[in-house]
This record gives sequence, structure tokens and C-alpha cells, in this order.
Amino acid sequence: NVNNFESYPSAGSNAGNTFATIDGVSISGATTAGIMVNDNPLNTNGAKVFAEIKNLTVSGTATGILINGADANANIHNNTIIANAVGINVTGTSTSSTAGLTIASNTINFSSQLIATIPTTAILLNKVTGTAAATISSNTIAGSYYGYMVYNLNTLPKTTIAGGTITGVMQGVAAINIDPAGSGVRAPSTL
Repeated sequence: NVNNFESYPSAGSNAGNTFATIDGVSISGATTAGIMVNDNPLNTNGAKVFAEIKNLTVSGTATGILINGADANANIHNNTIIANAVGINVTGTSTSSTAGLTIASNTINFSSQLIATIPTTAILLNKVTGTAAATISSNTIAGSYYGYMVYNLNTLPKTTIAGGTITGVMQGVAAINIDPAGSGVRAPSTL
């Protein structure tokens, strides 16, 4: 967990800017996520969180890699992910010229398109906004219900999903206008 707020002592405390490189690690059986980069909403000093995530093997987790919050960003590349629900989940991130988002050259595989009745998603881009386009390219996706699911993706310039392959899925790219978390909130995406 790469984050900007420590929940100890019991009242917790702000952390400064946090930058980490996670390289060549094998992760299996994590309950929530193999890797989480989290801009904790309890942080009050505006600290940024950034991770270079590369050459990982993540398997048997609900979510392979989770990037969460406006000040959480990452370069995610050259990883192999076998997840149960979501391969890479990016939620609430804000991009800029100094805080980017790259998801490139990853291999994401699923053994099932559904968990019970819930569709699986290889790459979820959820509420990603900002003044720099995210770089989404050359990913290899197989076996999930959705290859990419996009909701409220609004960067300027526009983000492009480029290259790669998507096989054995129900829907390759789903650009939706209703919050996948089930809140019923509608919002547009710009691709």
C-alpha cells in the first residue's frame, strides 16, 4: 500500500509526498489488491502519491492493481495480472504534466467473465480527469467480461486507448455514462 496518510497512532497523521518503485515482485492471494496506490481522503496537506509499477506477477487477488484518489498516479507497465474481479482499477485520479497515468504493455487474464453475477473487468478507468491525457497502450487482455470499462474519463487533451489485443471477452471497450459503483450518477466520457 503506497499512501499519504498513516493510520497510527490511533488518530493518524499526514505523510509527505510518497514515491515508490515496485519492480519484479510476485504477489498472490491478496484479499483486496495486489498493489494499492491510495490518496487517502484523511490526508489534509495535499501530499501526492506516485508509484512506478513494473515487471510484476499478480494472481489470485480481487483486484490486481488499484490506483485511488485525485492525488494518486502511476506508471503501470510490463506486468502480468490474473485477477478475480478487476485487473487494473483507476478511480478518481487527476492527471497533469507532472502527475501522469500510464497503463502500457500489461498482460491481464481472467478465468471467468463473471464472479457470481458480477462482470469482470480487465482495465477500469473510473472518474479520471485532468490536464494531461493518460497513456493507455499495447495491453493484452483475455477472458474478462469487459476488456476496458470507461466511466467519466475526461482529460484534456483526450485520452486514447491504443494498440494491444482483446480476446475472449463479452465486450471489448465499454464507455458507459452511469457510475459502475451502482450510485446511479450519470456522467459523460471523452475519448
